[in-house]
Amino acid sequence: MLNFRRYYTTASLIAFAVVAVLAGAGIYLLMSTNLLGIAGTEAAPGPGAVTIALFLTLAILYLVLLIIVRHAEKTILRPQAELHHGEAEALRQRCAYLQQIIDENPHFIFAKDRQGRFTMANEAFAEAYGTTVEALLGRTDADFNPNEELVGRYNRDELAVIETGQELFIPEDRIINIKGQELWRNTFKRRIVAEDGEGYQVLGVASDITALKEAEEVLTRAREQAWEANRLKSQFLANVSHDMRTPLGAILGYAEILQEDIYGPLNDKQRTAITEIIDSAGQLLEFMNNLMNLARIESGEIALTSTQFEPAELLNDVSTSTRPMAHNKELELTTNITDGAPAKVVGDRYWLQQVLLNLVGNAITHHLGRRAIGDIGRKFQLLVMGHRAR
Repeated sequence: MLNFRRYYTTASLIAFAVVAVLAGAGIYLLMSTNLLGIAGTEAAPGPGAVTIALFLTLAILYLVLLIIVRHAEKTILRPQAELHHGEAEALRQRCAYLQQIIDENPHFIFAKDRQGRFTMANEAFAEAYGTTVEALLGRTDADFNPNEELVGRYNRDELAVIETGQELFIPEDRIINIKGQELWRNTFKRRIVAEDGEGYQVLGVASDITALKEAEEVLTRAREQAWEANRLKSQFLANVSHDMRTPLGAILGYAEILQEDIYGPLNDKQRTAITEIIDSAGQLLEFMNNLMNLARIESGEIALTSTQFEPAELLNDVSTSTRPMAHNKELELTTNITDGAPAKVVGDRYWLQQVLLNLVGNAITHHLGRRAIGDIGRKFQLLVMGHRAR
């Protein structure tokens, strides 16, 4: 289309020149042969005839030029102007469409040049500065943000991104906005390059993570409060257990003295009652000991100590401690070390003994015959397997 217009313009100019020459020559010829009847003789035309010929030539040239211009305007200039107008309108619509897209985005989107002037921004970013997109363009952060230190950091970071091309990501950035509010954002900044590949602007996208940070702080406070409540609970259990063990020890001590007939012989009913007192107090004391151990475990005061010990010796100590309880229940407690059990193991002997005491004590308290006692050996076997001393 452009080549056709160029050829058309060139041909029109050539045609215009040819017509002008032919018109001038024809008029001069007519004047010289007296065909127009101006001079009345066949003599050479005078100055007047030449002037008339020149005037007529210019008039013809003007008419021809006017015709060419009108035709060119209709066939070339007007369509070209309409094309430019259509391209400009399409460009305007495309820019408006892109602006609408970034305005609908809730994140902060902006672009700046090397001087820190805004070349593009969306409504969310403009509203954060308390202005409009139109008023923001061409201006800098310093025109809206009184925090000079923050503005200076923005300018240094963005200029470094433009010059190096290295992306900048700030996962958490605490800022004070123009209203004095504390906000948290994470920000991406990338370089915008020109057609020659050189960076000339920076694109920034920032997200408001204030709500997320506030939720994290709430969770942190809740976790700290839960830890404190758990600590107070453990401390309470430890205090209660410790305070109750003293009177329980006195009750057990005096009951055992009565059971030994130190204060005189007891009849059958009294001995039965004393036995029940001893059993109940023993169970309560065991419960208090478990509470204390639980409180110590939850408070982190227990540190396991690995030592080498003999399972047979440990099992014998457990049997010695629990055999009177089994005897009172008219149960027989026996121990058995299988041939495959290790002679020595490594572990925390004290806590393993506490586990076995609890197992045996529960088996005696809630016995279902000899089978319950026999299960203890299998459970103990599971505890020591795979922990041979080396």
